[in-house]
Amino acid sequence: MSQNDSDISTSQEDYESRQRVVLEIRGMTRSEAAQYEIEKREGFGFNLRKNCIAIGRALIMREIF
Repeated sequence: MSQNDSDISTSQEDYESRQRVVLEIRGMTRSEAAQYEIEKREGFGFNLRKNCIAIGRALIMREIF
């Protein structure tokens, strides 16, 4: 199964929900999958929005502007 660049999600919530669906397919019940701890994904795409917001706030600060 191949994904196009437009199909790849960068939000942690989408990633977690897809992982929970995979757990259900593998035999877990919905309640077990909901309680299962999903590792946080780190990387450029997942942190880009958070980092851009932080940079924007820093540029607005009087000390940096």
